[in-house]
Amino acid sequence: MGRKFGQSESRFLKGSDLEDGRGGHKRPTAIISHITEETFEHDGNSETKFCLHFRGVKKGMLLNVTNEEALIGEHGAPAGNDAEALTAHFSGKPIGLWFDPMVKFAGKRVGGLRLCTPAEPPAARQKAPAPEPPPAEEPPVPESDWAGTVDPDEDIPF
Repeated sequence: MGRKFGQSESRFLKGSDLEDGRGGHKRPTAIISHITEETFEHDGNSETKFCLHFRGVKKGMLLNVTNEEALIGEHGAPAGNDAEALTAHFSGKPIGLWFDPMVKFAGKRVGGLRLCTPAEPPAARQKAPAPEPPPAEEPPVPESDWAGTVDPDEDIPF
């Protein structure tokens, strides 16, 4: 996707960066290189977010709470809560990226990037129900137990 008039190229990953050129999205596995802290100013307030960087990828991925939890769920919690401790804990570890079209922002469905188990799309992570066991077969009735039963050649009176 090209740059729109009046917009600069973002230095952070977005959904369009994962487009596969056929109307879908790639689900790459990336190796974490390091984590930085990015500070944003808005209306006099500042906010600091962690930014995940990958080997061989120029853009970083800003981490929201959902993606932080996915990262910790995959690789465990780090000892500290600063960029240096996070880099030491997560550096060199693989993580899967995917585009989730159901992500909402400000009440609107806008889509967004998500982290997951490497090389495993989210649908595959859902636990499939256990298959039902096959019905038990009844043992055949021995012919000796057929004594006194209706002869199959007889007319049935109904």
